Amino acid sequence: MNSIDLIGMGFTNLLRRKARTFLTVLGVIIGTTSIIIMFSLGIGMNESFKKELEYMGSLNTIEVNKGYGERGPKEVKLDDKAILKFEKMKNVVAATPIYRAHGKFFTGRYESYATIIGIDISKIDKFDFKLEEGRYPELKDKNAIVSGMYIPQNFRKSRSRSYERKEIDVFKAKVQFTAGDTYDRSKKPKLEDVKIVGLLKESGDEKDYQSYMDISNLKKLVEKTQDKESSRRNGGSRTSTEYENALVKVDDINYVQEVNQKIKDMGFETYTLTDMLESMQKQYAGLMAVLGGIGGVSLFVAALGITNTMVMSIYERTREIGVIKVLGANIADIRRLFLFEAALIGFFGGIVGVILSYGVSYLMNKVGVNILGYYGGDSNMSVIPLWLSGFALLFSVLIGLISGYYPARRAMKLSALEAIRTE
Repeated sequence: MNSIDLIGMGFTNLLRRKARTFLTVLGVIIGTTSIIIMFSLGIGMNESFKKELEYMGSLNTIEVNKGYGERGPKEVKLDDKAILKFEKMKNVVAATPIYRAHGKFFTGRYESYATIIGIDISKIDKFDFKLEEGRYPELKDKNAIVSGMYIPQNFRKSRSRSYERKEIDVFKAKVQFTAGDTYDRSKKPKLEDVKIVGLLKESGDEKDYQSYMDISNLKKLVEKTQDKESSRRNGGSRTSTEYENALVKVDDINYVQEVNQKIKDMGFETYTLTDMLESMQKQYAGLMAVLGGIGGVSLFVAALGITNTMVMSIYERTREIGVIKVLGANIADIRRLFLFEAALIGFFGGIVGVILSYGVSYLMNKVGVNILGYYGGDSNMSVIPLWLSGFALLFSVLIGLISGYYPARRAMKLSALEAIRTE
C-alpha cells in the first residue's frame, strides 16, 4: 500500500462517520484551545510583571552601594578603581559613579526644589536616558543639564505660601541653581547659572523629577553654591575618587545576576530589579503549572475520545481489515493507516484550536479587560507567542498518534480469516 492509497483511505474512513469524527475533532479543538488560552494568560501576566518592573527602571542596570568586606568593619571603597573593575567585567556595557546634589532652581520670581544627579556624562546614552527634546550635555558645556519631564512644571513663586505651579520654558529662561540648605530664607543663596539643554522622556519613576549633569561639573557647582555650614553638616566636600553609589549596565538581562554576584563578592552592596523579577518568575512558574494542568485535563479527555473513536472504528471495519490482509497488505500498513487517521484528527483539531485561541485571546484583550477589570497598563491580558501555537499543534498531533497506538496494534493483531467471517 503506497502513501497515496493510505492517505485516501484515511480521509474516506473519517468521512464515513462524519458525526462521530466531528465530535472527536471537537474534543481536540476544546482541549487545544484550553491549553493555549491557559498558557497565554500566564504569559500575559508575566509580560505585565516585566513591563511594570521596566516602568520602575532598567532590568539591565545594577545599583552599587558602599559595602563592608567579609572580614571586619573595614569599608570597601567605591572609587574610580572600583568603577574601572566593574567596566572590565564580562557582559558589562558601562559603569558610572553617582553623585547627588540637593538644592533649588531659580528663574525670575519662580523657584523649584531640585535634585541633580552627577554621572559620567559620556555614558548617559547607555543608561536608558531617552530624550524628548533638546540634546545630552557634553563635557565642554559649562553647567549643562538634562532635566526630567516634570521639572519645568514644578516652579512656583519665590517666598510664596501658595502651591500654585507655573510651567517654565526652561530652554529660553535664565535658570540658576544653589546647593545645600534652602530652608533658611534669612540667608541670601549663592547662585550659579545653569543651562538646561535637554528634556527626558516621561519614565514614570524618579527620573521625571531629577536632573542630570556631568559629575565633575556638578561637584564644582556644589562647591561654588553650598555655604560652609551646609557643607560641614554634610560631612564636608567629598573626594574626587570616592562615591556613595554607582550604576552598572549589563548587555543582557540573562547575565545581570552573574555580574551582580561578582560585584557582591567584591564586598559591595547591590540592588537590581531582577531580584524582584526572579521572585515573580518563581510565582509565574507555579501559576503556569496550574494553568497548564487545567488545559491538559481537557486535552487528556480529547485523547480518550480519539482512542474510543479508533477502537469503535476497528469493530465496524473488522471485515474490511481482514480483506486488506488477505489481499496482501503488510501489517505495518494497517498500523500506519490507523495512526494516520488518529494523527489527522489531532491535526485538524489542533489547527482549528489554534485559530480559535487567537480569536478568544483577541476578545479577552479587547472586551474581557473591561469586564474583568484587568489592570496591566498597556499589557495584554492574553499573549500567544508563535512558539506556543506551534507547540500546541505538534502536541495535538502527538496526542492523536499516542491515542491511536493501542487501536492500531489491536487492528494489526486481528486474524485475517476470523476478520473475514465477522459480519
